[in-house]
Amino acid sequence: MSEHDEPTTPKPAFALLTVTTRPEDPENMVGLSFHTGSAPRGACSPEVACHTYEEQAPILALRQGSTHVSITPAAPRNVGAADVRFAKALVDSALRYYQAVNRAQRTQGRAALARE
Repeated sequence: MSEHDEPTTPKPAFALLTVTTRPEDPENMVGLSFHTGSAPRGACSPEVACHTYEEQAPILALRQGSTHVSITPAAPRNVGAADVRFAKALVDSALRYYQAVNRAQRTQGRAALARE
């Protein structure tokens, strides 16, 4: 097993918040990571939802337990071209993520069958 291989045992889902401070940077970096997978009993799997409204922009929500992220235009009643470009980039990236995860699962499945 290489240093980059992960064990085949599924890991439980979890959310991780990180704050990074570097002496040379005047600003902190805050990161929020959602790690998908099977949730142990009592734990929450990540959820994603899009809430749409008649008179304002939609809200994209990601949630895992009490960790929550919302994405919406800064001016919900005045959606601009930059908002549309960002939404398209988000969809394109989410599709690439889906394709890569799906491909990885199929590859791992074939590798497991070859080992048997």
